[in-house]
Amino acid sequence: MTGLAQSADHAVLHKHGHVVTQPCTIEGFELFRDQGENGILAEYGEPSSKSLREMNERLELVIGMGATHLSILADIEVRGPESSFIVSAAARERRPGDYGGDMKVIAVYSTKGGVGKKTAAVNLAWEAAKEFRVLLWDLDPQGAATFLLQVKPKVKGGVAALVAGDSKVSGAIRSTAYDNLDVLPGNASYRDLDLVLDHAKKSEQRVAKILEQVERDYDVVILDCPPGASLVAENAVFSADAVVVPLVPSPLSMRSLEQVVEFVGASVSKARIVGFLSMVDRRKTLHRTTVEQLPQAQKAVTDVVVPATVHVERMGTERAPIGSYAPGVEAARAYGELWALIRGAVKPKARRKKS
Repeated sequence: MTGLAQSADHAVLHKHGHVVTQPCTIEGFELFRDQGENGILAEYGEPSSKSLREMNERLELVIGMGATHLSILADIEVRGPESSFIVSAAARERRPGDYGGDMKVIAVYSTKGGVGKKTAAVNLAWEAAKEFRVLLWDLDPQGAATFLLQVKPKVKGGVAALVAGDSKVSGAIRSTAYDNLDVLPGNASYRDLDLVLDHAKKSEQRVAKILEQVERDYDVVILDCPPGASLVAENAVFSADAVVVPLVPSPLSMRSLEQVVEFVGASVSKARIVGFLSMVDRRKTLHRTTVEQLPQAQKAVTDVVVPATVHVERMGTERAPIGSYAPGVEAARAYGELWALIRGAVKPKARRKKS
């Protein structure tokens, strides 16, 4: 019997005549990457001494440990003559948006700085936490989102320890004053994150790999990204189900939208881009014109408008989301509307909330 039988998430290696590469023996199983296919194959030498259930549990353990950078375990199947059973580890490489338990990831990102990313990330996280279990990951070395939520910017071993797997992400996460809203703090160690990622295997997938550790603990993850087309941004886009882009009504900001669209389009990500107008001053002709015309001209831009007001500026002194101290103002309502649009796009599922 030769060849490879494969369905969407299931591959079976027949005993003879098929070439496999990159063997890796773990816990008595041999995992292979098939040349030219995404299916991951496992051969077990003496299945008669083990039940299929035990094999399945051990394969789940191996894959769950991340030893092969895999996820999504499907069924176990035995094929071949009695003297030569083949067991397939029905797994595949992680793809963008693949998280157990339906966890959704939203990246707040722009190639341009000073457009209101931190404000958006904090307020969207607060809005989402009304219904879902939320983790806000502050990927910016300035740690502004961490500061605004009154969290100490300390990560034991720095971000390098998280990327290397020397520190568990659960040990770095901090709670906030708000129910169901936690923070993975940003600090000065994130200045070197691009270099750390560059030296890691599958460097564009390391953020996604770290998030695997908490995929059962949260319904929604908000990534507060630093500006620029960096490896950090590439990781965020790879991980995301949606990329939220704040846009200040100016020619440079409009160019940043084009750059984000190009950046996401060049990646393997299928993330939806959700743009909105930020820091809008309707006393300015350019701002009024942009509010009227841009959502019609760009399908990625919503009609949500966050005004430039003192209520937004107060976030720095209040160190709190706008809705917590001024729930009735236009800016607070705008972030509520923005979250409703994002929620409809990514469709997170509320599970049992953390006590």
